[in-house]
Amino acid sequence: MKSIFFFLLCFCFISSHGQTHFRENNSGKLNFTKKENRDTIIPAGRNEIYLNIAPVFTTLFSAPPQNEAYFSLFFKRTLKNPRLALRTGFVFRPQTESFITFRYPDLYINQSDSTRIVTQLRADNINKFQLNGGMEYRYNGNHKWTTFLALDLLAGYYKRNYSLVNIHQTEDTSGNWQTDLHSDELIDYRTTNNFYLGLTPKFGVRYAFNSHWMMSLQTGCEFVYNMSDFYYRSGGTTIGRIPDEYLEFNMNGLLEEFCIVYRF
Repeated sequence: MKSIFFFLLCFCFISSHGQTHFRENNSGKLNFTKKENRDTIIPAGRNEIYLNIAPVFTTLFSAPPQNEAYFSLFFKRTLKNPRLALRTGFVFRPQTESFITFRYPDLYINQSDSTRIVTQLRADNINKFQLNGGMEYRYNGNHKWTTFLALDLLAGYYKRNYSLVNIHQTEDTSGNWQTDLHSDELIDYRTTNNFYLGLTPKFGVRYAFNSHWMMSLQTGCEFVYNMSDFYYRSGGTTIGRIPDEYLEFNMNGLLEEFCIVYRF
């Protein structure tokens, strides 16, 4: 009875997995052969193009960190060791800031009962451009799912232009202050030029739909060394310059990249 129970248990185990088959060889003996997993996806090639669509989701469902959206396009090539891949790519971070009120000791100057002048510092033209390149190590998964660790070197540049202006406002009958159109008075310009170098460790997961198409999710952080120049300008003439160097640590959000991947 114990032998029959053991036989039935083994039979159910083999049938449920469907991985092992019996085959009779020329000598009449039974050999065991392992059937290939049907979920196995053989990549179409060693080259991969990654297009990041994470900014679409961060814009729809939440505000990106520091009002930044992280657009990127990456190219990766798997080496002879399939667990290793070279990475290179381009990152573009458009950033939009609202007007910042520049506070003097008194917020408003030349204020009367019905008029006032507000001094504001306006920031614009602060797009960031960045190049990445590094190495990626991939862990074996269950044929469709894989995880990876990566380390990239990065180099980037951004420029910020500021305008210091006086805004004329008039109080209406409801007690609200209305800005007078075309009343801006430019005081001076301020500009920051910033070059930076750094390291960025990454962690991610990938899922293969078929041999050509995948999706990839990635998160990470940045250790950045900045070299900055801050200029004061008045009437188009530079009247002051302040150089600065500093270290910076950045997190690009829990979902830094959500990429559609094409392999060829």
